[in-house]
Amino acid sequence: MEEEKLTAHEMEVKQKMERLGIYKPEFNATIKRYVELQKEYKKIYAKYKKSGYECEVQTNQGTKKAPIVATLESLRKDILTMEESLGLTPRGLLKLKEKKLPLLQKQVANLNSSLTRTLTLEWDSSVSAWLFRASSQTTTQTCSQA
Repeated sequence: MEEEKLTAHEMEVKQKMERLGIYKPEFNATIKRYVELQKEYKKIYAKYKKSGYECEVQTNQGTKKAPIVATLESLRKDILTMEESLGLTPRGLLKLKEKKLPLLQKQVANLNSSLTRTLTLEWDSSVSAWLFRASSQTTTQTCSQA
C-alpha cells in the first residue's frame, strides 16, 4: 500500500511534530483533517472579515449571534482539539510525553538490572528528548523515541 503524498502545509505540521519527537506515520490522516479544518477556518474567516466583522444579526425574536460567528467558534474548538491530539500545544505535548514515560522508565529499569552503574531518565527540553544519564559517568546518551 503506497503512502499518500502530503501537501506543503501537511509537511510543515509533520516537520513540527518530528522536531518535537512525536511524529508517527499513523498520524498522517489526522494531520490531513487538521489542515483541512484550518483551510475551512481561513475561508470562513475571510468572509467574516469581508462582512466587516458583523457579530450579530437581527431576527424576528431580536438580536442573535451571527451564524458565521458560531461556525468560527466551533471550528476554533475543533482545531484546538486536533492540535492537542497531535501534541502541537503545550498541554497536548505533555500528554504525549507522559504516555511515553512509563515505557521509557521500564527500559531504564531493564538496563539498570544488567548494569553496574545506575541510569536515570530525564527530559531535556533543550534538545526535546528523553536522556539517559549514568550516575558514575558524565556521558549522556539520547534515548530512541518509542
